[in-house]
Amino acid sequence: MVKILELLKGLFSQEKEPEQEKVSISELEDWFNNKIEKIGFDSDAQEFLSEVKKIKEQLPEKLKILELRTFLKKTKMSKIELKMLLKVTEIIMLGRLNNF
Repeated sequence: MVKILELLKGLFSQEKEPEQEKVSISELEDWFNNKIEKIGFDSDAQEFLSEVKKIKEQLPEKLKILELRTFLKKTKMSKIELKMLLKVTEIIMLGRLNNF
């Protein structure tokens, strides 16, 4: 993520006047793809987006764990009850995961 931010900072912090180019509409897509390849933004953006996607996939499971911990703190269960509940929850989650 830091790499993306540094890249964006570098793109926008240049003090020189950008050069003007005339591109016809039919050549616009090729011109744009060529510019992206030169700055390496596409590969960095894809890497960043794949990292975001991985984190997004982990969020529902982590949210369930957080909700469970919050619930357990409010109910003040004994350590044995807590361990049993966590084990049952883990078994259920693994069962669901293996069935997909």
